[in-house]
Amino acid sequence: MEQKKQFSNMTKKILLIHSSIIPGIYLSKLQANLPCEVELFPLAPSSHVYDSISTHPDIFMFQADKKNIIVSENIAKAVSEKLFEYNINTINAGSFPTGKYPSSAILNAAKVGNYYIHNTEYTNTVILTFAQQNHFSVINVNQGYTRCSTVPVTEKALITSDKGITNKVIPFGLKVLLIRPEHVILNGQKYGFIGGASGTFIDGTTVFLGDITKHPDFNAIDVFFKGLNQTYRYLKGLPLIDAGSLIFVEKQ
Repeated sequence: MEQKKQFSNMTKKILLIHSSIIPGIYLSKLQANLPCEVELFPLAPSSHVYDSISTHPDIFMFQADKKNIIVSENIAKAVSEKLFEYNINTINAGSFPTGKYPSSAILNAAKVGNYYIHNTEYTNTVILTFAQQNHFSVINVNQGYTRCSTVPVTEKALITSDKGITNKVIPFGLKVLLIRPEHVILNGQKYGFIGGASGTFIDGTTVFLGDITKHPDFNAIDVFFKGLNQTYRYLKGLPLIDAGSLIFVEKQ
């Protein structure tokens, strides 16, 4: 893993919720290079969705803001108990992802700044209610696997390989880098998504689950980050894998 600038010293406790099938070499490199100790919480497989996404955090939970996570009904207890230690409030979604798309995508919304981005035909109603009550704007797109397809870079900028998402968010003033799809591994599928191969550390730095420099659009990605004065980290020499996003939370 490499970085573009030094992190500030971190003293607070950090939790990483991640897929339980991420290879050990990825987790070892991740742990060794983060700026502080991070507790790992692997998400166990669910039998309610297909195998490729059965351990993906972004399928079963939505990080509504820094203090609230909306959690699938079928995993709410286990996740809530862990997040309680971090003073994070968990909100039961009252339902859970099932089967294949679109029923599996009900919690897979993307949060970019004050915007929730998702196909609202499928969005879990608790997410929409939270957005309304807490003054988040909802952008309706055609893609239901929105978090999988989106890398939030700043509160006003994102990376995606989905043209539909790009066309829908630009009118809201968001900056978008559209990259080529594929080039991300997802077991059991032709390819995965770039959003699922990333996460946002608690200081706003993007962490890629693999070597982003090997992506054919890396030069554009690098320029995009530099233009926004943002940093990113990656796992040198390892293929990018879609593991359903890395969800970092900080003890409140």
